[in-house]
Amino acid sequence: MRYLSFIFAALFALSLPQLSAKAQTVETDFGAVELPTDEEINAQINEIDGSKISDAEKQQKLQPLINAGTIIDKYVKTSQQNDDFAKTKAQAPAQLKELEHELQQTKAQYSTVPDVSTRSADEISAKLTELNAQLQEVQENLADANADYTALQTLPNRAQNTIAKNNARISELSSALSATTALTDPLNYRVMALEHYTLELENTLLQDELSSQNVLQDLANYRIHINTIKNDYLVSYIHALQTAQRELSTAGLAKAQEEDSELSKYNAALQQQISANQQISSYIDKQLQDNQRLSQELQQVQTALNIVNQIEDTLDEQLSGVNGSLFLSRLLNRQQSEIPNVKISFNLDELIPNLNVWLYDLRSYRDELFDIDNYCAGLIAKYPELAQHQDDLKELMHQRRSLFDELYQSMSSGLSQAINLKIKNTELQQTTARVKGTINDHLFWLSSNLPLSTDFAAAFIPTLKAQLDNIAENTRTPGFWQNTFHTFSLLFFPLVVIFALTMVFKPHLKRRDDQLAMRLDRKTDGYLVTPEALLVRLGLAIPRIALFTALGAVFIFFALDTMAQQLSVVNMLILHLTIFIFFIEILKPNSIMQRHFCMPPAVIAKQRLMLDKLWLAIVPILIVANIREIDPPGISTDLIGYCLTLCCTGYITYIAVKFLKQEFSEKELSFMSWVKGLLLIIIPLTLFVMLALGYYYTVIKLVNRIAISLYTCILYIIISSTIRRELFVAENRMVRRMRAQHPAALQQKNGHSKKQAVYNKKEERQKQLDTLRLELINNKAFKLINGVLICLTAFLLYLQWNDLAGVLNYLDTIYLWKDESLVNGVITLNKSLSLADIIIAALVLVVTVILNRNLPSLMERMVMLKPNPRFKSTSYTVRILSSYIIIALGIVFAAGALGISWNNLQWLVAALSVGLGFGLQEIFANFVSGIIILFERQLRVGDIVTLNNLSGTVSKIRIRATTIVSFDNKEVLIPNREFITTALTNWSLSNTVTKVEFAIGVSYDADINKAKSILHQIVRGCKYLAAEKPYTIYVSSLDASCVTIMCEVFVNEIGNRKPTTDYLSTETLRRFAEAGIEIPFNQLDVKLKNLDNGQSLKIG
Repeated sequence: MRYLSFIFAALFALSLPQLSAKAQTVETDFGAVELPTDEEINAQINEIDGSKISDAEKQQKLQPLINAGTIIDKYVKTSQQNDDFAKTKAQAPAQLKELEHELQQTKAQYSTVPDVSTRSADEISAKLTELNAQLQEVQENLADANADYTALQTLPNRAQNTIAKNNARISELSSALSATTALTDPLNYRVMALEHYTLELENTLLQDELSSQNVLQDLANYRIHINTIKNDYLVSYIHALQTAQRELSTAGLAKAQEEDSELSKYNAALQQQISANQQISSYIDKQLQDNQRLSQELQQVQTALNIVNQIEDTLDEQLSGVNGSLFLSRLLNRQQSEIPNVKISFNLDELIPNLNVWLYDLRSYRDELFDIDNYCAGLIAKYPELAQHQDDLKELMHQRRSLFDELYQSMSSGLSQAINLKIKNTELQQTTARVKGTINDHLFWLSSNLPLSTDFAAAFIPTLKAQLDNIAENTRTPGFWQNTFHTFSLLFFPLVVIFALTMVFKPHLKRRDDQLAMRLDRKTDGYLVTPEALLVRLGLAIPRIALFTALGAVFIFFALDTMAQQLSVVNMLILHLTIFIFFIEILKPNSIMQRHFCMPPAVIAKQRLMLDKLWLAIVPILIVANIREIDPPGISTDLIGYCLTLCCTGYITYIAVKFLKQEFSEKELSFMSWVKGLLLIIIPLTLFVMLALGYYYTVIKLVNRIAISLYTCILYIIISSTIRRELFVAENRMVRRMRAQHPAALQQKNGHSKKQAVYNKKEERQKQLDTLRLELINNKAFKLINGVLICLTAFLLYLQWNDLAGVLNYLDTIYLWKDESLVNGVITLNKSLSLADIIIAALVLVVTVILNRNLPSLMERMVMLKPNPRFKSTSYTVRILSSYIIIALGIVFAAGALGISWNNLQWLVAALSVGLGFGLQEIFANFVSGIIILFERQLRVGDIVTLNNLSGTVSKIRIRATTIVSFDNKEVLIPNREFITTALTNWSLSNTVTKVEFAIGVSYDADINKAKSILHQIVRGCKYLAAEKPYTIYVSSLDASCVTIMCEVFVNEIGNRKPTTDYLSTETLRRFAEAGIEIPFNQLDVKLKNLDNGQSLKIG
C-alpha cells in the first residue's frame, strides 16, 4: 500500500506544475478559498497511508486527492485563458487596423515574383534555403489561422453544450456545498468550492467569446488572407528559382559540349571520349529536371500534409463540441472537400532502389578516375592514336571526373528528396484515409439537410432561389461553357455515329435475332447461339441508350462545372441506362428470357410491366447520387436534387406496394417471394423516410451501392441462365450422338442388313438410362457452377459495401449496457454492449443460417460427383458434420460479438455439465454416440442393418437418434447409444455379398445325382449370383421321409436375396416335375365312420 500512496503522491505532484509551496487564495461565491498545496496533499496522503483501514478504503480516500489536482490544473488553465482573451479583446480594434494595413502591404509586396535570370548559382541556392524556411513558417501560421477560424465557427454549438453541462455540475456542487461545512471536511469543501468557481469562470469566458465572435473571426480571416498571399507568392518564387537553377546547369553543360566538339574534329577515339562526357552531361540534365519535379511534389505533399493535420487536429474538438447538429454536417462536408488530392508522378518504389544502384555504379566509375594519369595511359595503350592528344585527353578526364561528381551530387540529392517524398506521401495517405474515414463515419449518421417541417417549408423558396441563382451564375462564367463544349464534343459525335449505325443495322439485327431463335433446340443449335442473341439484343437497345444519354447529359452539364466531373457522371449515366434498357429488351415477348431461358410469359409480362414503371424514376435518383458524390459540399444546398429524390423514392414505394398487393390477391406467395417483395418495399421506403428526416448525405451514400448490388445480381442471373442453357445444349448434343450410334451398331451386328435398324427393348431402356444419367450430370454440374457464381457474387457485394463498414464504429458509441470504473481519476470502460454489437451478432447469425442452408449441400454435391457408390454415405456425413460445424462457429462468433467470452461461460458450463450430467445423461450419451458414429463411419446412410431383430435401411443419422426404414416401410427412430452398446449386424459395411441357403428334399427312391445335376443347371442360370463366390450343392441330411439337398449361393446385393430364393424355388419345382423327381411332403389320411351302422370311409 505504501507503493500505492507513493504513486498517488507522484501523480498529484505532476498535476500541479504551476503551484508553489505557498498557498494561493481565490475569491468565490462561498468566500475565499485557499488552493491546496503539494505539501498539504502529501500530508493527507501520508495520513491516509498510516491509518489502519483496508486497501479499498484507502484507495477510495486517495482518489479525491488526485481529483483535486485535476480541478486546480483546470482552474489555472481557465484563468490563463481568461487573461489572454481579455488582452486580445482589448487589443482587437488596434489589431484589426494593423492587419488591414498589413493585408494591403502584403498584396503590394507579394504580387509579382522578381526576375531571377541574372542571379548566380550560389545566390539561387542561398535564396532557396531562405525561402523554404519562410514557406514553412507561413504554412504553420496559415494552419493556425485556419484552426482558429474553424474553432470560432463551431463556438456557438460548442459553448452551448459546455455551458449546459457546466450548469448541471454547478447545481450539483451547490447542493453538496450546502450539505458540507468547512469544518467537517475542509479539503473536500475547498476543492468543491474551487470547482464551482472554475466552472463559472469557464462559462463567463465562453459567453465573452460568443459576444466577440465576429471580431475574432475578422482577425482570423485577415490572418488567413495574408498568409495565403504569402504562401502563393513563395511557392511561385521557389518554382522560378528552381527553374533558373536548372537552366544555369544546362547552359554550363551545353557550353562544355560546344568546347568538346571542337576537339573531336581531329580524332575518332577522342570523339568517343567526348561523346561519353556529353552522355554524362545529359544524365545530369535529366537528373536535375527530376530533382526539380521531386522538390515541387515534395512541397505539394508537405503543404497537403499540413492541411490534413490541421483538419485532424480540429476534428475531435468539433465532434465533441458540435455533436449531432446540422451545422456539424455542413462543416464536415466542407472540410472533406478541402482535403487535397496530391498525385505523385514518380514510381518511388522503383526510383529509390534504382538511384541506390546507380550511385553504387557511379562510385566505382569515380574510383577508376582517381589516378587520371594511369587511366589515360591505359586508354592510350588501348587506342595509340590518342598519344598525340594526351593533354586534351587528360583535360577530358578531369572534366569527366567533375561531371561524375556533379552527377553523384544530383543523384544523392534526388535520392534524399525521393526518400523524404515517400515518407511524407505515406504519412499523407495514412492521415488522409484516417481523416476521411472519421468524417464519413460521422457524416453517415448526421442529418445533412432540414427535415420535412415548418422550417423546411419556410426556407424552401429562398433556398430554391439561391440554388437557381447559383446555376445561372455558373452558366455566365466562360470556363463553364468551355468545359461544357469540350465535354459535348467528346460525347455528341460518338453518340450520333453509334445511333446512326444501329438504326441502319436495326433490321438486320432483328432478322438475326429471329434466325437465332429458330435454331433453338434443333440440330443447328450451338454454344454461341445465346451469347450472340444477348449481343444482338444489346445492339437493339443502343439507340434508346444513346437518346436518353443525350437528354440526361444536358442536365448534368448544368449541375457540374469541370469537364472531368461531367464526363464521370455521364459515364455512370450510360452504365445505368445500359443495364435497365438492356434488361427491358430481353424481357420483351418472345425475347431471350422467354425463348432462351424458358421463363413463363406471364411472369415476364409482370416483371416488364413493373420495370417499365420504375426505371424512369430510378435513373434520376442515381444521377443525383452520382452528382452529389462528386460534389459533396453542395449536398446541404441541393434542394432540387433533394426534392427529386424524395418524390422518386415515394413513387417507387407506391408502385412496389401496389405490385405486392396485386400479387398477394392473385395467388399465395412463397417464402422467397415474400422476402423479395418486402425488400422491394423496404428499400425505397427506408430511403424515403431517411430523406424526410434530412439524411440526404446518407441516402446518397447508399443509393449507388444499392444500384451496383442490383446490377451484380442481374449479371449473376444472366450468366447463370446462360450457363444452364449451354449445359442443356451440351446434353442435347450428346443425346443426339448416342441416338445416331445405336442404329449403326445394330445394323453392323445384324450383318449389314438392308432393312433399317430399330431399337429393341433393351437398347431403348439403355438409351433412356443414358439420357437420365446425362441430365443428372448436368444438374450436378450446374449446381456446382452456380455455387461458385453465388460465392463470386457475394464477394463482389462485399467489396461494394466494405468501405461503409467503418460507419458501424459510430454505433459503438450507443451503449445499451456498460460497466465503468474510476481508475486514477479517469473513468475506464470495463465491459459494454453497444448497438453495433447487436447488429454484428445478428449479421453473424444471418450469415450462419445462409451458409448452413447452402454450403453443406454444395459440399455434398462435390463429394457425390465421385463415381464410386461408397461416396454416397460419405457425402451425407460431410453434409451433417459441416452443418454442425457452421452452427457451432456461428454461435461462437455471435457470442464473441456480444462480448461473451469463454472466461465468462466456463463456470456456467462446468455447473451445467455437473447438473445436467445426472438429469440428461441419456441425451448426452446419445449425443456422444452420434458423433462417434459420424466419425467412425461404422454405420452409414444406405446401409442395411439388423438390430434387436429389426432389419431395415439407414435413412438418416442425426446427432441424437438414427432413422431406419424397416422392410415394412416404417420409419423407426433408434437412439444412437443402442448402436454403440448393442450387437449390430451391418449387411453392407464393407461388402454387400451375402450367402443364401436353399434346401430341397427328394424321395429316397429318386436319383440323387440327377437331382444335384439339375440343381447345378438351375444355379448357373441365376443372374443374381456373385461371380467371384463359388456355390455349393451337397446332401445335408437324411431325414425321416426325404433326402435333403442344400444349395449355398452368394448374391451381390442384399436386395437380391428374395428374388434369388424365388427363382431357385420356382425353377426347382418345374425342373423336378419334368424329370419325374418326387418331392416328399407330409400326407394326412382322413377316416369317416358312421355311428349308426358302423360303416367307415377312408380318404387319403
